[in-house]
Amino acid sequence: MRVLAVFLLAAVSSAALQLSRAVTAVSVAPGWEAAAPASVLNEGAAALRILVEMDTSAAPAGSMPYFCWGPSCYAPGVVLSPDTVTIAPGAREESFKAYVFVEPGTAPAVFPLVFRFRDALSGAVLLEHTVRVEILPVGADVLLLAWAQTELFSREGGEVGGAAALYNAGRSLRRMLVRAEPTGIPPSAFRFCLGDSCYGPGTLSAPDTLVLLPGQFYPRFYCWLRLPEGAGGAVTIRFLDASTANTVAAYSVRVTQAVAIAEPATAAAPCTVLPPVLHGEAVPIRLEPGSVLEITSLLGQSLARYRATTNTAAWLALHTLSPGLYLYRLLRAGAVICVGRVVRLN
Repeated sequence: MRVLAVFLLAAVSSAALQLSRAVTAVSVAPGWEAAAPASVLNEGAAALRILVEMDTSAAPAGSMPYFCWGPSCYAPGVVLSPDTVTIAPGAREESFKAYVFVEPGTAPAVFPLVFRFRDALSGAVLLEHTVRVEILPVGADVLLLAWAQTELFSREGGEVGGAAALYNAGRSLRRMLVRAEPTGIPPSAFRFCLGDSCYGPGTLSAPDTLVLLPGQFYPRFYCWLRLPEGAGGAVTIRFLDASTANTVAAYSVRVTQAVAIAEPATAAAPCTVLPPVLHGEAVPIRLEPGSVLEITSLLGQSLARYRATTNTAAWLALHTLSPGLYLYRLLRAGAVICVGRVVRLN
C-alpha cells in the first residue's frame, strides 16, 4: 500500500529573502563555460521553502544555461528546480550556482539570465536575481580570456571575490605579467592570487611571471575587493607579454552594493477548501457567493477556475488537471483569502 503525505504550509507574509553575495555578470568565450554563484539570506522570522525558476527567454542559440540548487545540479533545459530548499530564519543558503556553456562558433552577444526564487507554496516571487552574460568574440589572439566573473555584488559590504581563466591557444610558451588598475577603489582594498601565489592588499603588479604552456588552460586567477558600506568601483586586470609589456588579454571586474530585489508576497492563511489529494473527475466544493477558487501550476499558470454564485455545494471539474502537484487560492473581491496546494492522482 502506498501512503502519500501532503503538508500544507502558510505563505510567507513578507519578502524576507535577500540577495547576500553574488556574481552578477560573466564573460565567456565560445567553447567554454562560466559560473555565477550566489548566496541568499532569510531575514524573516519564519522558515522559507524556496523553488528556483530560470528564465532563458533572452538566451541566444548556442548558449546552454543551467543551474544548481540545494543538493542537485540540473541539466540544460530544466527551468524549475525539482528540489525545494528550506531556509531557516537568519540562515544563509549557499547552494545556488548558475552556469552558462557556450558552443563553439556562437556569435558575440549580451543577454540577461533571470532567476526567480519562489515561495514553494504560493508561487510568489520573493527574489529576482539577474546574471548578465556576455559572449566574447573570438579573434586570432593566441592568448584567450576563456571566462571571467565581471560583476560582483555584496549586500553587507566587506570583501567579495571573483575569478577568471586564460587559455594559451598558441604553439609557444607564454610568459606574462599581471597588472591591476583600480578605479574608485583604493589599492589597499584590493588583493589577488595567481594560483597558490597570493599578494597582499595594495599590490597592483604581480612580482611573479605567469607562465602558460602551449594548450594550457589556467582557471586560477582570483581577486578580492574589500569595500566600506555603500561603496562601489571597478578594477581592470591586464595580462601583459613579459618581453614587450603589451596587453594580450584584459577584463574589468565591477563591484556593486545596491540592487532592487524583492517583490512582496501576499499574506494569506492556509486553505482547507480542497482536500489535500484529489481523485476522480470532479470534487465537491462549497463557497460563499462571489468567491473565486483558482488552481494554478507551480509557476502560477491558471489551469482551473470556479466562481460561486450561490452558497450551495457545487462540483469542480478536474479533467483539465494531469496527475501532479498544484497550487490553489481562494479570492474574494480581488483579494487573496487563503492559499494551499493539492496533489492530483489518477
